[in-house]
Amino acid sequence: MNNTEQTPRGYASWPRWLRWPLELSGFVLVFLLVQHWQTRDMLPVDPQQAAPPLRGMLLEGGELDISSLRGHPTLVYFFAPWCKVCAFSASSLQGLRDSYEENELGMVMVALSYDTVGAVQEFRDEHQLTIPVLLGNQQIAASWSIYGYPTYYLLDSEGHVASRDFGVSTTPGLRYRIFRAQAD
Repeated sequence: MNNTEQTPRGYASWPRWLRWPLELSGFVLVFLLVQHWQTRDMLPVDPQQAAPPLRGMLLEGGELDISSLRGHPTLVYFFAPWCKVCAFSASSLQGLRDSYEENELGMVMVALSYDTVGAVQEFRDEHQLTIPVLLGNQQIAASWSIYGYPTYYLLDSEGHVASRDFGVSTTPGLRYRIFRAQAD
């Protein structure tokens, strides 16, 4: 009698109910390691150090100084008009803007790496954004440690970096960070 079927050995023989927590833990660990690596050169989360100054011309006209938004958490979103991930997350940002009063959450988008102001305006119009857009430059990108898009910084009510992120961030994730910044 020649039995060519072999019984699986090792991890594959474990019951499914035992394998999925390990697989999920592995996925979470990889995710956290990648996130840590991506954010390693960003501004530090430091309740003692104020975020760098941010002032400049708004796409809508006029000027903005980020210090005028102190008194409540402020989300600073750095983007490039050509960035597909930025375009993907634009509706989430607008939804976030629509769900908070301006005295509860400050928001500003900072355009970087754009060829023309028209490209920034086209991005804003295409995504029907009502969030103020500051026209950034290389000096702003350097002082805020922007190395890719999109980059998010959540400032607490005193202007310190409370949270930071790079790449896609979900609306629930942003809401959680805002909640934590409001609680501090």
